[in-house]
Amino acid sequence: MIWRRHRRGLAGACSRSRGRRQCLRQLPVLVLLSGFLPAQAANWELEPQFRLSETWTDNYTLAADGADEEEEWITEIAPGLRLSGEGRRADLELVYRMEHLVHARESDRNTTNHLLNADGGIELVRERLFFTADASRSLESDDGLIGTNSNAIAGDQRDTVTTWSAGPRLQYRFDRFARLEAEYRRQHVDFGSEIDGDSDSDIATLGLDSGPMFTTWGWAVDYSRRDESRARDEDVANDDAFSEDTQLEQLRGELNLRAGAATQLFVAGGTERNEFETADAGDPVDGDFWEAGFRWNPNRRVSLEAAAGERFFGDTARGSLNIRGSALSLELSYAEDVTTTPQLQFERQQVLLTDDEGNLVIGSDGQPVTAVIDVPTVRDDVIIQESARARLRWEHSHTTATLSFIATDREFQREGTSEDTRQADFDVAWSRLTRTTVTAGIGVQDRSFERNQPDEEITTVRAGATRELGSNADLDLEFEHVSRERTYDVNRITLGLDMRF
Repeated sequence: MIWRRHRRGLAGACSRSRGRRQCLRQLPVLVLLSGFLPAQAANWELEPQFRLSETWTDNYTLAADGADEEEEWITEIAPGLRLSGEGRRADLELVYRMEHLVHARESDRNTTNHLLNADGGIELVRERLFFTADASRSLESDDGLIGTNSNAIAGDQRDTVTTWSAGPRLQYRFDRFARLEAEYRRQHVDFGSEIDGDSDSDIATLGLDSGPMFTTWGWAVDYSRRDESRARDEDVANDDAFSEDTQLEQLRGELNLRAGAATQLFVAGGTERNEFETADAGDPVDGDFWEAGFRWNPNRRVSLEAAAGERFFGDTARGSLNIRGSALSLELSYAEDVTTTPQLQFERQQVLLTDDEGNLVIGSDGQPVTAVIDVPTVRDDVIIQESARARLRWEHSHTTATLSFIATDREFQREGTSEDTRQADFDVAWSRLTRTTVTAGIGVQDRSFERNQPDEEITTVRAGATRELGSNADLDLEFEHVSRERTYDVNRITLGLDMRF
């Protein structure tokens, strides 16, 4: 691909309550995505798909322990297609699935979800100017605390989340002196709920880095600005309807020194001008900042970067370590930053798991697997966030094991409250048997809240097997048990057939 930075998903259809308006909002992006390649692409691939599955659950509504738990059989009928095109100056990747969920006992709960992944771009001026667009729409739990990704469970507690972004990117090389990259993107996030409202952002970034003529000393200048506006649904009659704007702006300069063949030292500083409401009007929201650190890259398999400094909210630190071995790979990172809830949601939609060769990890439902990123329980706020992540992957012979851990501390600036999340996941895949892969895993998430809300702990145990029936069909069996402390327990068994034509 020419500029492929990620593979994305677009799940895009009209919600029942706001169908016409949602379609009109997404239409320009969808038309743009679908029209990228008619003259540019040399190769098109169209693959019709179909999924049929049956799910049994002993607690469809996630009733609290001791309450009336409802057993249910749910049939999934999901036709779809995958469309991809790649040419000399354009590319497009699109995966669509129309998911019909039919309930055996209560037909009024039958739903249809339209799921689609799309990502495309075009090179307008060779090696200089590009235009890219992507979009996504998916179902997620209202508070991020259901514990299962199956859309067949607790449909009335799930919300439709729509995201899209589009914009031009310019890159230019000033001979050997410097490299320039500038980008503008229009970004939209719609949480689906009329209470949470929509978010629109204008994001501009500009980076100027020293070129190869600077061998010992180097420099960089970076500028970024995010203007985000949020508003309730226009059609909701509510006297408390509001529109709130957020501005996050930063100018950063860096001076670096190559201290060895693999080591670089740097100092950086700048200023940030932010505008957003805080629970305590006396808290600073902008100011000057600085940091100092080093980068170490002894070879292509190992990279290390660490820095410490100060920003308007106090002392800061960040770091990352990546080690990629033939059988074992390790990723560690820690960062402190200012972000917003819509931006976190957009990042969650963007981050898809890939294997060591850069290929997407596809789940048993035929959709790309999203990385483990928790969603804040507060949907509309500016957040000062500390996040530590670790991911260890081991692959040997017929076995692949992955262990991941996330620790996130968030301070909500408007609410004046905070929440801390600790999440660990362990998954194993074993493919010793011919055309058969057996999987098992366990995940634990613990959230503690400063506001008047009890702590939450969710444990998920999963197991399954996938059998290749041929080059174009797979049969999968899944079991999942989810336990939410002091609230509910639910079991799910799904037998599914996936076909590609």
